[in-house]
Amino acid sequence: MSNHHHSCDASHNHHHVPQVDAANSRAVGIAAIITGAFMGVEFVGGHISGSLALLADAGHMLNDFAALLIAWLAFQISNRASQKENSKIKKLPLYAAAFNIITLFLIAIWIIWEAYERFNNPAPILGRLMFFIAVLGLIINIIVLRVLAKADGNNLNIKAVNLHVMGDLLGSIAAIIASIAILLTGWTMIDPILSVIVALLILRGAWFVGKETLHELKAAH
Repeated sequence: MSNHHHSCDASHNHHHVPQVDAANSRAVGIAAIITGAFMGVEFVGGHISGSLALLADAGHMLNDFAALLIAWLAFQISNRASQKENSKIKKLPLYAAAFNIITLFLIAIWIIWEAYERFNNPAPILGRLMFFIAVLGLIINIIVLRVLAKADGNNLNIKAVNLHVMGDLLGSIAAIIASIAILLTGWTMIDPILSVIVALLILRGAWFVGKETLHELKAAH
């Protein structure tokens, strides 16, 4: 889709801000609760199993939780401001989207650095536990994406949040593949290799949505 199309969508959405933002806010709020609840499970599982793929996904989930929370607050403020027609406050969801993009870049760089450390110092991994938690993570991410599907897909804040969750979903799939490979072959290097692939996919997605967010921020000023 062109940037012009999104600008039209953005201006069109301003006429329905209270209803649209209420739906967005509700979807993002539910997604935040689900993500926050599972995040701790993945951190503990990643540490016990010794899997970087799980730890990377948990780190990404912590980032997602913060991103969802910021997006929820931005929609809450924007929704209240729409009654007063305060244009500066209405831009908050765009700033939240920009923040989410920046944190996506940081989390991807962290994953790549951790993978580099693992290549130099391989560690044992409990494949079975890793598999179980990765499958659970995949189910959670699918649920969160279904919840977010009820929100406005043209909203840049929702796009940025969706990107976070898609990154998580890829992380879960990578962890499942890595755990199966470890169980079958005992080759633990698959764990950091797949973690790097996921990090690069996260960076690619962040770059495209980031450019679009920047365009919208320039247009809003």
